[in-house]
Amino acid sequence: MEKGKSALPRKVVITDKNGMGWPQYAATFTDWDTAPRLPADLFTFKPGKDLRRIEFTPMIAGQEGK
Repeated sequence: MEKGKSALPRKVVITDKNGMGWPQYAATFTDWDTAPRLPADLFTFKPGKDLRRIEFTPMIAGQEGK
């Protein structure tokens, strides 16, 4: 187990307590890249030519969550 300011998770175990027998999913992480080189537009939305913007009606003050 790593310790310190730069410690990274190595294993995660998720247990489904609602499932019969409490099934588990385990993931082991290796080869972390803490300084990836990603293109600047990697997370820029680029809509397809057949898509269109949906206009939403503004909420009325005091009506949130109703």
